Amino acid sequence: MNSALPNDITGARHKNAVHSVAANERVSASKAIMRAAILEWARSFGRFTLKDVCRQFDKLPNQVSGRLSEMKAEGLIRETGESRERCAVLTINEGERKVSDFCKKCGAPIMWLKHKTSGKPAPIEAISSEQGNILVDASTGTMYRVATNDEIEKARRINHPLYLNHFVTCEFADSFKKEK
Repeated sequence: MNSALPNDITGARHKNAVHSVAANERVSASKAIMRAAILEWARSFGRFTLKDVCRQFDKLPNQVSGRLSEMKAEGLIRETGESRERCAVLTINEGERKVSDFCKKCGAPIMWLKHKTSGKPAPIEAISSEQGNILVDASTGTMYRVATNDEIEKARRINHPLYLNHFVTCEFADSFKKEK
């Protein structure tokens, strides 16, 4: 699975036209906010459809369907195989990770976890990565640590998820650095 949010889920549809790419960049933050709002609402709502989301957020289907497609591509939601009101029924995909936030710059799903030793919080990619070097403490789900090379090799052998610090993949990582 890809560890970063697709830049534009509909990029192939508009053939990555310059004006469409620019428009996507302009609205990426608002798209992230909408995805976060949908995810928070969906956790309490349970099973839902595109029409349910439209009613809840007073949006048209074309304003919501892209966010749902992005969330499906990220593995955050999935189709149940059912339909209602001529729409696929969706549900939260409560798999190996819990998304606690979305990057405010690029919109990628992240987990805010504390380092097991230092206690400092860090944005960890919510989607596991083949290049990952971070182990999430399965007992708490709120702590992480950097794995040793031996642990990384073993995790890969047994298909245990490894994650990346979001600053490794975020194209805007430099803008988060504090000035000294």
